[in-house]
Amino acid sequence: MRTRAGALLCALCLSGCTAIFSVDDYEVGDPDVDAGPSETDAGEGGSDGGPDEDDAGATDAGPAEDAGPPVDGGVDAGPPARCTEVAHGCDLIISCSMPETITGSGDSVRVPYSVTNLGMLSGAGPFDVTVELARPDGSYVEVTTDRFAGIVEPLGTGMDEASFVAPDWIRNGSTDLRCVLDSSDEVPETDESNNQSDTSFVASGLPDLQIISPSIPGSPGSTFTVRFDLRNAGPTAAGPFTYLISAGGAGGGGTCRIVSISDLSAGTTRSESETINLSADCGGGFPPGDGTVFINVDPGAGGGDVMESNEDNNTFTRNVTW
Repeated sequence: MRTRAGALLCALCLSGCTAIFSVDDYEVGDPDVDAGPSETDAGEGGSDGGPDEDDAGATDAGPAEDAGPPVDGGVDAGPPARCTEVAHGCDLIISCSMPETITGSGDSVRVPYSVTNLGMLSGAGPFDVTVELARPDGSYVEVTTDRFAGIVEPLGTGMDEASFVAPDWIRNGSTDLRCVLDSSDEVPETDESNNQSDTSFVASGLPDLQIISPSIPGSPGSTFTVRFDLRNAGPTAAGPFTYLISAGGAGGGGTCRIVSISDLSAGTTRSESETINLSADCGGGFPPGDGTVFINVDPGAGGGDVMESNEDNNTFTRNVTW
């Protein structure tokens, strides 16, 4: 087959010279092998001529996700280092250990605690841990707040210790306390109902009730006033308890007044003053002669209502003349 290749004109200018070469009616050889791509192939850009317009698509450019995390900080950017919203999945729980036994008021109480982050995405912290103490009436009062300054990692545990000085109303025996986690509500959590731990500690010291500086007239008459200071010299609080005032003389005697004391803190003193009328309070007067006026703090068998370190300083007797 004879193909007309047309005219090939090549002009080369070098030092002012021009060469012209033309080929007409060139025999291209075997058309089935040597002719190369057909006119159709050259136009369509088939496989012999490189990729066509469709072939230049996304496949050669690589997958879109290889470009890295999205600019808007989505999932590919990873969770934040610490929780700033509930969606970050933090859930803290606290466990308070029982403090060591103390003697009583004024002693330091150390409360070890551990905090676990049940969340799996972000850390949590810092936060406050507040310790509350049960009063004798059952109410709770804050005694200290400890600052946990670190970060509790996902599924991790942090440990610290809160401490406070035992107040003067601490009683002998066991006192309840509780630890409140994240008491300032700084950490957003998926569950806010598990942020408290209850425990207790023991004060081994005993109260010691004492009658101080009693004053009773030597010749009371039919009406007289009994004065004294009531002191708790022990390291723990006492109460409730009572004290009584009684009088006696020739022909008998009896209790004139019973006074109730709800509480007497460790190391504190209260002043007592009671005016007694023999007829109204003691069941009648006494004939002239010798008699007694008697004060008894926390009376009763076995030492009364309050267990004390010293039961021998709870009474006072005044010899009087009626």
